Amino acid sequence: QKKVAVSYWTGQKTDADMLDVVRRGVELGFKNLKFKARYGDDIVRKMESVAKAGPAMSFIVDFNRSFPDLASFLPVAHRLQGYHLIIEDPIPY
Repeated sequence: QKKVAVSYWTGQKTDADMLDVVRRGVELGFKNLKFKARYGDDIVRKMESVAKAGPAMSFIVDFNRSFPDLASFLPVAHRLQGYHLIIEDPIPY
């Protein structure tokens, strides 16, 4: 195997800083960006902006188990449908 897929990564950022991270990831040739989010963040708005800034990228959103339960997370998950993303650890296990 000559290539290994590696994600670009960042923690929580302001919207402007997140867009800079996405653009930098695209410039460096990354195809995926993993970033952190928390319960209460406007993740739908953030996904709209990062998807526009990196239309060919896929995303991993790590919620670090910040949602109290599945019932509180499901409405958010439904609103994220249609984006090329993986959701990581939204609820405690």
